[in-house]
Amino acid sequence: MGVVYEAEQHGTRDFVKRVAIKVIRQSYANQKTFIENFIGEAKLVADLIHTNIVQTYHLGSTGQIYFIAMELIRGANLADKHRALPLELAVFIVSRIARGLAYAHVKTDKDGKHLAIVHRDVSFKNIMIAFEGDVKLTDFGIAKARGFLQDYEGEVVAGKADFMSPEQASFKITDKRSDIFSAGVVLAYLVLSYNIFKGSTPEESRERIMTLPLPDFRKLDPRIDDRLNEILHRALARDLDKRYPDADELLYELEHYI
Repeated sequence: MGVVYEAEQHGTRDFVKRVAIKVIRQSYANQKTFIENFIGEAKLVADLIHTNIVQTYHLGSTGQIYFIAMELIRGANLADKHRALPLELAVFIVSRIARGLAYAHVKTDKDGKHLAIVHRDVSFKNIMIAFEGDVKLTDFGIAKARGFLQDYEGEVVAGKADFMSPEQASFKITDKRSDIFSAGVVLAYLVLSYNIFKGSTPEESRERIMTLPLPDFRKLDPRIDDRLNEILHRALARDLDKRYPDADELLYELEHYI
């Protein structure tokens, strides 16, 4: 729903800062729900101050057009990756995403009330790798967070079909464990260089997310050992009681694997 541009922020005495500017796509610019969620995204992420989450600096408007000024990441988007990565690098990248999610999932408002944030779109397109080596999670545009964004969960599907959790694919209510499944999809994709759940259509991808038997990943890539196979299976467990209960535990497992 948004498009991002590189821009300059100017201040007094020739101060200049390079930033990213996100605006609502023209096709959505007159839709009230999209505008309210765009504003809600800016307000939510403004208080998510974490090295693994792209920072938001400012929400502004010019005329009827709203924009968000954000941290500009010099680097690459995971969507540009076309080959398998070394295991240690793949695990490191997802460990940083888990670190950012662990922070977001326990975030509270100024009164100490839990926001119950669920990103709902952890995918290649929303993960940036800075040239300095930082891993950044971005785009909370369809996130679920108490009091910030309008939510029609259970009525519509939110997220990219081949990265979403079984709960998303089946129109169920999500919690933080949904993001853990998506992080597991990212990890498997980084290691194998293909997404085992991707079908020829979004509908087929959702069906595969819900029904495809999980493979023995050791047979798909000989580099994958017993421990990493176990991590993948637990992150991708369809039974919520068997999945990692929170991103902190996934982070612990990934960091100790490295």
